[in-house]
Amino acid sequence: MKYISGVVLMICMSVAHATRQDIEIYVDSAYEPFSYGDEKGEDKGVYIDILRTAFSRMEGYDVTLTPIPWKRGPRIMEQGEGIGLAPVFFHGHDWPYLYP
Repeated sequence: MKYISGVVLMICMSVAHATRQDIEIYVDSAYEPFSYGDEKGEDKGVYIDILRTAFSRMEGYDVTLTPIPWKRGPRIMEQGEGIGLAPVFFHGHDWPYLYP
């Protein structure tokens, strides 16, 4: 749960100055039952439900959750092509582009 709140906090801080913002958050597509994409490519899982609830309370933001293979997530973040990746795991020692 603390990992999900960390994602929400990071997103809020990074886009707090915007009046209306479209945001895409990448989520692990194969971490059942927490985060996964079904056969139609839709995002499902416990973490997804928590994120949707949190994002529904953030006025001024349209958040899209996109399921992707986990190994692709860090590469997207490293290249600066993404603003958020869930679920969050601490990788400060080997993901310097996400820490601090």
